[in-house]
Amino acid sequence: MRAMRLAAWAFVVCTALSALGVFLPSVELELAGKAVSKRTSLSLYRANTDRDVARKLIAGYERNTKKRFGAAILTAIMPHTSGHVNEALDDATSAMSTLDGISEDDVKTGGLVFAITLYVFLGLHALMAGLVFRQLMSEVWRRKQIIVALVVAVLVAAIAIGTCLVAREVVWQANDELGFHALGTGIGAYLTPCAALAGLAALGTVLVLHVRTARRAVGRTPAQPAA
Repeated sequence: MRAMRLAAWAFVVCTALSALGVFLPSVELELAGKAVSKRTSLSLYRANTDRDVARKLIAGYERNTKKRFGAAILTAIMPHTSGHVNEALDDATSAMSTLDGISEDDVKTGGLVFAITLYVFLGLHALMAGLVFRQLMSEVWRRKQIIVALVVAVLVAAIAIGTCLVAREVVWQANDELGFHALGTGIGAYLTPCAALAGLAALGTVLVLHVRTARRAVGRTPAQPAA
């Protein structure tokens, strides 16, 4: 029982870290392999809440190529750069894509879809963490709730891995188009999927231990005398 509780707590912690990754940089401007500053990074949460950033990202997405989408990300964080860095990036990105011509309706629609996706993703974190936390506060562990949490954890892990792969691909495509290394994947791109997978493993352990505990309890139950 103690091992099961430890695994459950590990799952809750991993879930919290996975959700935290949404607020940490997923893409960041780099020089010599190191991030320039926190201001030149982009998290999933900032991409959702910053209207100007959202407009540029949606414009890049509407161009329907990953290279242009990567250029849109670079353009979104460029206002926080200065000096020769800004000049070099401006010359490169101006040749990559034009972000004009996107209507307010496009921004609203794209922003709404992204916001819904982001908050559903966070909501799934809250749902599965709540289900397991309820078990921790109860004397009786219910297998159905653990299974439901496990199914949600699988979905969360799949989405988290997808966001990481997309971030890496976009960064690679943008750098390839620029001809030099300017963007890198940040800690948020890795923290969310790694924590989600660790949480999935912990919850799987909880289910296995619960099944074993239930079988042992049945085995210890004295046989009923025949009538």
